[in-house]
Amino acid sequence: MTLLSKLKEYADERLEDQPPSLYASTPVAWIVEIDSEGWPLSSRPTSRIDDRTSRGRRGIDMAAPEVQRSNNILPFVLADTGEYTFGRPGKSRAVKRADQQHREYKIRLQECAEHAHEPAVDAVVRFFEQGGANLLDLDDDWDYQQKVTFRVHTDGEAVLPINLARVQSFWRSWWEEKHTESRGHCHLCGLAKPLVRILPQKLKGIRDVHSSGTLFITANKDAFESYGLKQSHVAPTCVDCAEALSRAMNDLLKRSDSHYYAGRDTFVFWTRKRIEFNLTSLMENPDPTQLKEFLDAPRRGSQASTVNESSFYAARLSPRMKTPRVVVRDWIDTTVGDVKNSVRRWFGLQRIVGPLGEEPIPYGLVDLAASTVGWKAGRAASDDITAGTHGALLRAALLSEGVPDSLSHRAIRRCIAEQGFPLTPRPRQRYEERLRLLGARAALMKLVLLKRESMGAKENYMVALEPEHPEPAYHCGRLLAVFEEVQREAMPRVNTTVVDRFYGSASTAPVSAFARLWRGVQPHLTTLRKRENKAAFLLCSSASKRSTTELRSSQSRCP
Repeated sequence: MTLLSKLKEYADERLEDQPPSLYASTPVAWIVEIDSEGWPLSSRPTSRIDDRTSRGRRGIDMAAPEVQRSNNILPFVLADTGEYTFGRPGKSRAVKRADQQHREYKIRLQECAEHAHEPAVDAVVRFFEQGGANLLDLDDDWDYQQKVTFRVHTDGEAVLPINLARVQSFWRSWWEEKHTESRGHCHLCGLAKPLVRILPQKLKGIRDVHSSGTLFITANKDAFESYGLKQSHVAPTCVDCAEALSRAMNDLLKRSDSHYYAGRDTFVFWTRKRIEFNLTSLMENPDPTQLKEFLDAPRRGSQASTVNESSFYAARLSPRMKTPRVVVRDWIDTTVGDVKNSVRRWFGLQRIVGPLGEEPIPYGLVDLAASTVGWKAGRAASDDITAGTHGALLRAALLSEGVPDSLSHRAIRRCIAEQGFPLTPRPRQRYEERLRLLGARAALMKLVLLKRESMGAKENYMVALEPEHPEPAYHCGRLLAVFEEVQREAMPRVNTTVVDRFYGSASTAPVSAFARLWRGVQPHLTTLRKRENKAAFLLCSSASKRSTTELRSSQSRCP
């Protein structure tokens, strides 16, 4: 219930200039212009179509009746599709159903006229009594799935009936009567009101669901029902609160700075107060310049204590398989200050030089998750990312929780499967993209290791090569990696590398193992030199000599 109460709070405190109850901003493509007697002023409706955008092709947005109706016949009074308004089916649509829709539309219109007592509504009733669609010139290719409304011209004034207060009142009272079955205490506002059976509006913008939207609160199986409560009654909500929930979540899903997508998950963020804190860009695709400003903010003293004390909320949503429903996978309730501190530590712990020694770059959650899977058709196989990976990374970043060891295990398995990475670009391999994910994989493994340390890691720890590291095991590992890279450059199709063969002996008896490895690497260096691959030869030769020198100068002695 906490998530729902915070969404209601967001709607009450943050949403402004909202449409009337049970209305929404929806595309309306046509307006039928009529006079006070219901006669058309033009044989063709006025077009409101904008061909410049895909949404504009359905019409320009305006406030009109809009609720979810699934497959049920439920006409929207005075603003609905051509099938409902004119009784003519769209392409590949049933004629019988269009007749039923139009019949229900006229019944609802008559009820509205009797309730509202508005001359503009009466004019629309007379329009249908005098012939309706037969009074208009509608082409054979006219799209009857686009929405149509009316404008009544009287004494030099033009009135849209859907904007009249009495029409809006009728629509609210009619829907409430049909979709509330009992009275009870709303768990959000605490008042005794009629409780909705289904939420009036769907959520639009959830990843991998139908474009028409998805349900938020519903129980359609016995396993989800309790105490005899069904559908939305499992979380008893009045009409006003139910509408506020949907509007709040839809507003968050529209704003680019309050949500982002990763895999099948949709992440939504918001704060109690209006503050400048774009977490989406930091988590999805962090910009180094923006991140530097964010990390340096405490040193500049540019943080206000009132801002840091403000509440911060985040939710992870995903579609329920084979149903038009959404599942809340995770919920976070903390403060802005705690989130900022956690995010700063998160990016500090993942700092590591690039695969070729480049300056450290920040990695978003998408890159870190993608580094745990392989490649398909020349790109990261994002579909193979296991469920919960993005959520685990998000909680680790926002709440300073540990990164699951399973992610490091998957990253290591990918390193073994890929068997190294070429030093020079090769055609048709998306070299730069793969190089970035290789760096993200190293950053992920570092995060797993350092997140375990309760005392916190020292600054710039494990960021780059440490030539002065006191442990010989550190330099032995470096040297072994260099030997393997030399072997790969000289023998690109090798199946069993020196690491595969000598890792055990190099760990237990490094003196004898590395003496043998050093002798074995000389023929590979000769091969590289003879191939005129001077860059690889010089790089491998200098790296091996440098690692050997630093190993000999380390403080401890090898066993």
